Amino acid sequence: MNRQFPGMCPSGTFPYTIRAGDTCWALAQRFNTTVEAIIAANPGINCDNLQIGQVICIPGTQPGVCPPGTFSYTIRAGDTCFALAQRFNTTVQAIIAANPGLDCNNLQIGQVICIPGMQPGVCPPGTFSYTIRPGDK
Repeated sequence: MNRQFPGMCPSGTFPYTIRAGDTCWALAQRFNTTVEAIIAANPGINCDNLQIGQVICIPGTQPGVCPPGTFSYTIRAGDTCFALAQRFNTTVQAIIAANPGLDCNNLQIGQVICIPGMQPGVCPPGTFSYTIRPGDK
């Protein structure tokens, strides 16, 4: 399958242009999805014959592009969905909902996911940060 226009990818997927060395398995690992999900999003795809320059649809959220109301987070050693939910005052279910195809049992160091809520240290619009000083009441 060779898609001509990025807008042809169904909702919940994003376009990806095949590069030298790409395989369905490697793409599934890179984008935290499965080979089966890639095949389902690309009817007629031949995973044994991907062509450089071919555009396919990858299930999930495009890396670095988190939807409004979420922020990107890079997985570090020891991270779990439960620990992230506690750290960022959200739920495991909300993290999974913001990252279709996310496998909480297989988080990879360096993997980028979307976390629901405001990024820590970033004030909401119309507000500003203030450091409390001795004598403030």
